[in-house]
Amino acid sequence: MTFGDRLQNLRLKKQIHQKQLARMIGVNRETIRRYENNLTRPDKHIRAQLEEILDM
Repeated sequence: MTFGDRLQNLRLKKQIHQKQLARMIGVNRETIRRYENNLTRPDKHIRAQLEEILDM
């Protein structure tokens, strides 16, 4: 399972929309889409925020 797959699965499990998650970490929805589609990876700071919010 890729990082993007895990991100999407956990986000959906917590019933958080891409736009909501984007607002929580200070990025735009397109950035979340790119993470979930494995087109780009978050930097260390953003990844730490995602891990905390989604209990990764």
